[in-house]
Amino acid sequence: MKKTLRAITALCLAAALLVTGAFASGEVPGVGEAVSGITSPQEAADYLYSLGLFRGTGSNPDGSPVYELERTPTRFESVTMLVRLLGAEDKALAGSWRTPFRDLYPWAEPYVGYAYANGLTNGTSADTYDGSDPINASQYLTFVLRALGYESGVDFQWQTSWQLTDALDITDGQYKTYGSFSRGDAALVSARALSVNVKGEDYTLYEAIFGEAPEDEEEEDEPSGSEEPIATYSGRGDDVITGVNVPKGNYYVEYTCTGSSDNFSADLYYGSSILDYNMIGNDIGPSSGRRFIDHARRSAIRNGMIEVEYDGSWTIQIKPVAASATTNVRGSGDAVTGIFTAKTSRAVVSYSAAGSDNIAVNLYAVDGTDTFGKLVANGIARCSGASVAILTPGEQYFMVVDAGDNTWSIDFGLGDSVTNYDFGPGSVEPEDPDYGDPSGPDYDEPGSEKKWSYDDVTRLKGYVEDAQDYLTDAGNYAQAAIDNKLMSVAYMNNAKSAVEGAQRNYENALVLMSSRVELTYESGGTMAEKIQGTYDNLNSALDISIEGDPYDYALDFMKIVANAMSDNKTYIYNVGQLYESMLRTD
Repeated sequence: MKKTLRAITALCLAAALLVTGAFASGEVPGVGEAVSGITSPQEAADYLYSLGLFRGTGSNPDGSPVYELERTPTRFESVTMLVRLLGAEDKALAGSWRTPFRDLYPWAEPYVGYAYANGLTNGTSADTYDGSDPINASQYLTFVLRALGYESGVDFQWQTSWQLTDALDITDGQYKTYGSFSRGDAALVSARALSVNVKGEDYTLYEAIFGEAPEDEEEEDEPSGSEEPIATYSGRGDDVITGVNVPKGNYYVEYTCTGSSDNFSADLYYGSSILDYNMIGNDIGPSSGRRFIDHARRSAIRNGMIEVEYDGSWTIQIKPVAASATTNVRGSGDAVTGIFTAKTSRAVVSYSAAGSDNIAVNLYAVDGTDTFGKLVANGIARCSGASVAILTPGEQYFMVVDAGDNTWSIDFGLGDSVTNYDFGPGSVEPEDPDYGDPSGPDYDEPGSEKKWSYDDVTRLKGYVEDAQDYLTDAGNYAQAAIDNKLMSVAYMNNAKSAVEGAQRNYENALVLMSSRVELTYESGGTMAEKIQGTYDNLNSALDISIEGDPYDYALDFMKIVANAMSDNKTYIYNVGQLYESMLRTD
C-alpha cells in the first residue's frame, strides 16, 4: 500500500463529522497544474467526472451527465465525495459495514458505513443520519481538509475552516460569510484541492488518490514485533486518570494488579453517552490480563478517562497490537494475540475452554475493514467447538480472547507452532508481605467466623453498589440492541459482559461473607444465600442465544436483569442499614 493512503487515513480518521447547518458560495480561483485551466463549476465537474470522483444525478439525451450544479449538496453526497477523495471508494464498496442509522439510502450505505466505521462521520441522533439534509461550506471544506490530512480541532476549527483553505489557495475568502453552497461550489473546491500537497508531504492529493506518491520504504508488510507502550499508568487504590489519548488503530490495555484479594476493575471513558466506555480490566485478586480497546479501532480517543477500582497496587499500559503470533494459540484469562498472516481463504477454527467463565473469541483484520470483528468462538464454561473463518490470503489478522479465568486453546489447523498467552489468575504474586500470611492482619483462618468491621461493611457496600451499576449497564445495552438491530449482537455481547461484571462483584461479596458472621433475615435465610441465588439466576441471562429477532432475546435478557436489579436494591438497602449502624457505633 502507498504511504499516501496510509498517512491520509491515519491523519483524517481521528476526527468526527459535524452535522447540519446553512451556507456560502463563490467561485474558487485556479491553483496547481492539474486544474490550472478550470474556471467554472461545469469544467470542475467534468474534470472530476473524468477521474471518477464526481457523479451525475442523471443523463442528458446526448448521454452527458446531469450534475445539478446549482443545488445544495446533501450529507449523503458530501460523505461520498470525502470517501472518494480519500481514495477509499473501492474499499467502502467492498466492505460490510454496520451503523446504527435506520434512514440510509441503499446507495449511500457503504460510504456512510466506511466513514462511520473510521470515525469520519456521526449521525444527527443515536439512530438517524439525515443524509438528505444540506451541508454548508464550512462542513464541506472540513471534509476536504481531512482528505488532505489536516485535523479539525488541531490544525483548524471547522466553523472557520475557510481560513486554512484560503491559506492553501484552495479558496480565496468567498466563504467567510454564510450563504448558499452548491454542488458547483463543491466541485470547484474539490478540483482545486487535488493539486495541493498532503499535509507534511511532498506529493499532492491527486497523487495520493491515484497511487503516484512515493513508496514508504520504512514500512514493512510483516508486523515489526514492537509492542512498546504508548502510555503507562500505575497507582494504588481507587483512582481516576485523566487526559488519556489513544490514536485510531489496534490498541489494547495490559494490566497487572497485586497486593489485594479484592475485585480489580478499570473502565476507559471516551465520550458523554452512558455507552461510551470500554471495560479494560475486570479480575479478582492478584492477576494480569489484556483487554482490547475496541473504540480506538473506529476513532481516536482524546482526553479520555480511566477509572480504576482496586485496594492494591496496579499498573496499566496501553500498547499497539504489533507482535507476531501463530494460528495455534493457547493461554488463560483475557488476551489480545499478536498478528498472523492468512495463508488460506478459509480455515476451520477449533477451540476449547476449561473453567467456570464464558469464552468469546473475535477475529480482527489489522487494516480495520471489519470494525467489530468476526466471532469465531463462543461458549460457556467447559466447552469446545469449531467454526469457519473467512480470510483473505496475505492479509494480517489478530484475535481478541475474552475468557475470564478460563484456560483455552484456539487452532486454525494449519500446523503452526504454539503461541502462549498466560494471563490467568495467580500469574502475579501479591506484593503485600502480609497477604495470605497467618500472622498478617488480613488473614482469616478457613472455617473461622469473624465479626463485621466498618471496613468489611464498606467493602460489601461497594460490591453490591457496583453490581447494581453493572446490571444497569446490562439493561441499557440490551435496550440498545432492541433499538438498533444492525448492532444488536455487539450490544448484547456488551450486555453479557456487564452481567459478568455484576457476578464478579457477587463472587467478591460471597468470599467476604463466607468468613464473617452470617447476615440473617428475620423471615429466614441469609443474605449470602440470596446473593448466590441472584448470581445463579443471572446465568440464565448469559445462556440466552443471540439469534433471531433482538426484540425477543434482548427482552428476555432484560427481564432477568430487571429481577436481579430488584433483588440487588434490597441488598443495597440492607447493607446500607448495616453501614449506618456501624457509623453510629463508631
